[in-house]
Amino acid sequence: MRVNEACELCDSIRLTGTGDKLISSVSGSRVSDNKMVYTGTYSGKYNDLSEGIFFAEAENNKLNFINYVNFLDMKNFLSYMPVKSQKGILKKKDKAKKNGKEYILNYNIAAHDIINIPGGYLLIGEAYYPTTTMVPFTINKMSNGVMVEETQQNYVFDGYCYTHAFIARFSNKGELMWDQCFEMSPSVKPKTVKHFISVSDKTDKDLAIVFASGNNMVSKIIDYDGHTVNEIKKELIATGKDTEKTDWTTSNADYWYGNNFLVYGSQLVKDTVDKSRRRVFFVNKLSF
Repeated sequence: MRVNEACELCDSIRLTGTGDKLISSVSGSRVSDNKMVYTGTYSGKYNDLSEGIFFAEAENNKLNFINYVNFLDMKNFLSYMPVKSQKGILKKKDKAKKNGKEYILNYNIAAHDIINIPGGYLLIGEAYYPTTTMVPFTINKMSNGVMVEETQQNYVFDGYCYTHAFIARFSNKGELMWDQCFEMSPSVKPKTVKHFISVSDKTDKDLAIVFASGNNMVSKIIDYDGHTVNEIKKELIATGKDTEKTDWTTSNADYWYGNNFLVYGSQLVKDTVDKSRRRVFFVNKLSF
């Protein structure tokens, strides 16, 4: 929808019709005064999890086209999985195809805003799933005429776990040209959906992204043909003592300014000599 300064509706466009595919997330970009392109993820009619990505173009508030791509039709979407798991899923996909059906993998995807590049567009998506933990609680109830206390357990939401991400390129006509998938382990489970990946630089030839994964800060430079030009890993923060090592680290990384990133989180530090432990909160500035 487009509104004016007085919050009055000027015009609107419907991306989905009466079919069985519904938009889960959408990002728009204006190409010209009367043309917009949209991309994001879609889900099934009776499912709130994403099944794939789409690309659409609208001109003068009329939809020119919309293309849907199943996650399993992306060449590298399963590359983060063990080889055995990949073969099992592809086997199910081939079986469903022989029976005239479409095998579907469902994911939650945190989609980024569309990125304009020469001759097309890029979409970045981060896959995640909700986790739960069991929390005990007590209730009072009557048993043989006596009030007794009973302990029960309840499942409580424990944040979102991020597993991997993808970068996909579309042509100006909305055709998927290539995709690249890579594992990411932020080590922290946010209670709200967020983007862990930051775009640190964009040129006419390539794109640079940065994200925290485990105890490292990862920087990737990917050209517009889908090749990884360079990849760098840096340890987030050192303890400053040779006798100390970190047992675990939870971290977040946010773009700050220029080529600088703000990295912050918690660590459990153990001294290998006196066996002492300390938990610290750290803030670190990293430059790439």
